[in-house]
Amino acid sequence: MKMKKMICAAFCGLAVLTMAGCGELKPDQVNGVYKNNNNTYVFVYDTEIELANKEKAMQFKVYETDPKSVYDNKQIYSKSEFLLDKDGNIYQPDLTGAKVMYGKFKDNTINFNKELKANSIVVGEYKKSSDPTPSDEELSYDGWKVESDKMKNYLAKKKAEGPKPSAFDKFKK
Repeated sequence: MKMKKMICAAFCGLAVLTMAGCGELKPDQVNGVYKNNNNTYVFVYDTEIELANKEKAMQFKVYETDPKSVYDNKQIYSKSEFLLDKDGNIYQPDLTGAKVMYGKFKDNTINFNKELKANSIVVGEYKKSSDPTPSDEELSYDGWKVESDKMKNYLAKKKAEGPKPSAFDKFKK
């Protein structure tokens, strides 16, 4: 009799855990700043999408930076997008819809096992840090904004210098 009650309690507990989604990866578990000695990645949850095969995945915006990527005391970020499935696999779909795996999320650690130079993804293990997630304004500071700021600084400098005399001025006398 006791055995039947224990089995019944175990099944009830399992049913409750299944319905509650226990063990399923949640965006808040992944959101955050991940670092190693060289690079920093910021994962920001974007949306949940349904793939052609009816599988659901979470889409994350991933911002990469390193200690050298600074201009005018602002950190420079490069942005890419990755999907995470329920098992914590980090991937991008190719043209045929197949998963191209880049790494895995597990226990507050990101392991990139495939390099993606165009998106500044470097192979390595990145642990979740306690650093706060930068603001959207900070994360949007990328290479294009750096070039814009450089041009603004250059034009401001030229304006401050004033006009230069023309080469034709010496012929006027």
